[in-house]
Amino acid sequence: MKLRLCLLALCLCLGATQVAEAQEEKRAEVGLYYQGVMEKGEVETNRLFLQGYHYLGESRLGVWGFAYGEDRGDYFSGVLGLYYDFLEFGESSVVELGLAAGTEKFRDESGTSRQFARYAGTLYIGNDQLNTETYYEYGPSRDSGR
Repeated sequence: MKLRLCLLALCLCLGATQVAEAQEEKRAEVGLYYQGVMEKGEVETNRLFLQGYHYLGESRLGVWGFAYGEDRGDYFSGVLGLYYDFLEFGESSVVELGLAAGTEKFRDESGTSRQFARYAGTLYIGNDQLNTETYYEYGPSRDSGR
């Protein structure tokens, strides 16, 4: 239930955009991905991943974030932060830098549910035709062998 509420909140924050604005220029984008992990033909767990961004008005500043969770409640992480187009060149080329903070919840080896801070950053370089994005996240789950 918490995962669904977090995903809905992130969708509303990032996906809300004005219709006229969206028709002229892409100012927001949200992607929702689903993965059903199967073992021996049986679905073991369902995984959801939501990522998106939204420019704040006509400025070069925007909000971005992601959320990832498994339906059994074994793992959830999500961050929300800001990004900025610190360099624009050509007709549609941009270099963006984003920083975000959030939470990570998982069960450790003993089965105890734990929650920690999670941090992420992104560097995007591209235009309407070609782009590349480098993404980095840091959280304590790496210590549990995940």
